[in-house]
Amino acid sequence: VKSSFWTHQMKIPVFIGEYHHIFHGVDPDLKKMIGLAHSKRYPFFLGFNFFEFTKSYWKPPGAHGHNPEWEYGLFQYGDCILMDMNWTGNVYTVWDLKPQFDKKGNSLPAKLMEAYGAGPDLPSELKHDGMSCKS
Repeated sequence: VKSSFWTHQMKIPVFIGEYHHIFHGVDPDLKKMIGLAHSKRYPFFLGFNFFEFTKSYWKPPGAHGHNPEWEYGLFQYGDCILMDMNWTGNVYTVWDLKPQFDKKGNSLPAKLMEAYGAGPDLPSELKHDGMSCKS
């Protein structure tokens, strides 16, 4: 593919900083985008960042009590308080994480991991098997 930003004189890589399509399932997009990032046909395409890690609860609801930006995020907070964390003099509540789902009912973390060739189970870093709810 010819590109004005990837020539013999100049090489500017492309990275999609915020990807997450909320109006349909993510399964075909994720696999295709990873394939494009690995393709020799698009040497300038480095990949993408899935937007965003957790649902943005801090964004206020709209006139109808909903905010479409709440649809973004791989995870949402669960109902289990794991601990309170003191960070620079402020105390923050640490909640467990639960997967968000796309419009087709697919677990977003599972689909992202499958697109990268991993199994659908969460990595051990995201499990809290050794922790129990604070109360």
